[in-house]
Amino acid sequence: MDIGAWIRSNRLETRMLDIRPEQLSVFEDAVRPTLVAEATARLAARHGRYFAALGPAVVRAVVEHGMRRAEQLGAGTESGIDAVTELVLILGAGFDRDPLLPWVVEVFASAPSGPAAGQLPLLSGLVSRYVEETAGPHGVAMRAALQRLASFEWGAWSVPPTQRRGDAIGSVLAALYPEKVGALDRRGLLGALQHAGEATSTRHGLTDDRGRLLCAVLVLVLGAHFDDDPQFPWARRFTTTGALLDDAYGFLQRVIAAAEA
Repeated sequence: MDIGAWIRSNRLETRMLDIRPEQLSVFEDAVRPTLVAEATARLAARHGRYFAALGPAVVRAVVEHGMRRAEQLGAGTESGIDAVTELVLILGAGFDRDPLLPWVVEVFASAPSGPAAGQLPLLSGLVSRYVEETAGPHGVAMRAALQRLASFEWGAWSVPPTQRRGDAIGSVLAALYPEKVGALDRRGLLGALQHAGEATSTRHGLTDDRGRLLCAVLVLVLGAHFDDDPQFPWARRFTTTGALLDDAYGFLQRVIAAAEA
């Protein structure tokens, strides 16, 4: 929310006051925790189980991030904050720069004066159809993909000598989450998926085959910018494939447990 504008509104009856910038900053700092708590309560009605898996500190960071992004996109109302935060939760924090989501960029680019709240209803409809296509009705396909991922034998996997690494990784991705891989394939984005996974593994120095596969899987499931997403703080500090795998599996088990609760 644009807290400065909110403070100046009738809600705080400040329009007859001469508020200096430093005073406004104090007001903003005082009001923001209340706005974050209110947004969290509204979003918890739809994402309560996922919030339980994330934990209070991470949920607060996600909502604060959603609030900042909403302000940047000119959507600093309550409904705008909710809509943008839901985009973060569903598509990932980098939803407007994710190479696997070019249609999101196109929606914002269609605004004559840049991204604005007016694009959110259209985007919401597109996201609903995309989720239906990739996660399946009521998330059945996504939950099945998470279960397959939880039982995948990482220790036994390596690139077969008769296959290129990209082909071997592509086969695993398709087996783990066929619905989402199929949706990306229909949009001609499988190359972008492989490139994003490769770029992430290279950026973090994971040059072994398992590390490259793991980064591709996480890009597929969590988004191309999962390592810079407040939902996944564990993905910012890994230094080895084993460490990332342990943290990813810990997160996966929490999500599965919350979904089944």
